[in-house]
Amino acid sequence: MNDRQWQDVTAGPVPGGGEASFGAPADWSLLDPATFGAPAVVAAALEPERGGFRASAVLTATAQEDLTFADWQNRTDEELPALLEDYRLVDLQHVQVAGRPGGRRLAHHVAPGGTCAVLEQWSTVADGIGWSLTWTVDVLRYDAVHDLARAGLDRFRIEAAR
Repeated sequence: MNDRQWQDVTAGPVPGGGEASFGAPADWSLLDPATFGAPAVVAAALEPERGGFRASAVLTATAQEDLTFADWQNRTDEELPALLEDYRLVDLQHVQVAGRPGGRRLAHHVAPGGTCAVLEQWSTVADGIGWSLTWTVDVLRYDAVHDLARAGLDRFRIEAAR
């Protein structure tokens, strides 16, 4: 893993300002966040074509207004089952994310096309912006991609807007 080449994936326009980036393998494609049709998506990378489901890393940023971190995460736990088919939360932990208090969510769902997928998501709040870095991969390759996700998370940086 140490000899792998990495690229910085930098966030596009972020509500309320601020900047962020995370690491992705150098052979992954950077995606235009606008193609997602979701304003919260500010950066994304997709693994090379290999036949079958392609792993992805997606960074979202949402203004938190007056929500606490706990309220935001509770709302996320309520919304994800409606957004993802057969969503099942596997694990939820309090962890440091980009040097800030945050959380890690591990879940299973069925992706479009019927692929059983695992999502691993790290979230934190900085200057009123809720940041989530989500890696998604098919279940059978979770162990292999998990190491990439952890290395990408180690490169996750958030710079304040103020």
